[in-house]
Amino acid sequence: MWPPAPPFILPFERVSTQFSCVRMDGFAQIEVLRTGTRAGAICRQEPNAALPGVAQGMAAVCNPCGGLPIGMARPKNFPLIGKTSKKPIIGLTGGIGSGKSTVAEAMRSFGAAVIDADAQVHEELKNPRVVDCLREWWGNEVVASDGTSNRQEVARIVFDNPAELKRLENLLYPRLAVRREALLKEFMADPNVSAVVLDAPKLYEAGLNEACDVVVFVEADRAARLARVASDRGWSDTELDKRENLQIPLDTKKASADYVVHNHSSRDDLLSEVEPIFSSILASYSG
Repeated sequence: MWPPAPPFILPFERVSTQFSCVRMDGFAQIEVLRTGTRAGAICRQEPNAALPGVAQGMAAVCNPCGGLPIGMARPKNFPLIGKTSKKPIIGLTGGIGSGKSTVAEAMRSFGAAVIDADAQVHEELKNPRVVDCLREWWGNEVVASDGTSNRQEVARIVFDNPAELKRLENLLYPRLAVRREALLKEFMADPNVSAVVLDAPKLYEAGLNEACDVVVFVEADRAARLARVASDRGWSDTELDKRENLQIPLDTKKASADYVVHNHSSRDDLLSEVEPIFSSILASYSG
């Protein structure tokens, strides 16, 4: 969570290189870096307003479609959910097709609430503001007949061009942070929720592991993962490699995790591994 900060107003067309902003239905979300501390504010759109405390000469043009200006470095911990003193936040990581969503659903059955990053991305890609931005960037081909984003065409563009992938992430990540924060507050206030699971394909790449109390790595051999994505998504061997090569190596993620779940056989075997790990997390956290 951001520390309290007084509301202030930021003009959308200019932001300091110390700031990150996102357009969200008439609001801007800003993270302010001040001498190593973080402060945040939600402010109403007002193009001619001034932002107090911004150094002269530090302005840059903000991406008109929202997110960070292209080429502007995101602060290390942005966006960040924030650790909680109430309930553990459990991050899930692993290879594509390893079974992270199955592990998340198992933890849900044990009393956790799940924040599904993929589902949130799909929702954002239906947002008219996001669709308009993608059309501006890449043309009408990225708009489906129902007016939402053509996800296959968007994927074709961004996974063939790392710069365009970063551009899309700069647009979506701050918007996703708003969604996560709202869900986190809801789940932390729910007495029926014992933990919050963050199922995010790019947990480490987005820096979200730093917001988690523990990280669980879901391990599955490549042949099994390829079989799953071929069946569920129609991907080829080449497509799987192309997407995984854009992520942090699996060995690095595994070495950084607190727990490893092995998804090599049946669903029942997987659940039998997940339950004691989940119980251990709750016990150690409450203890």
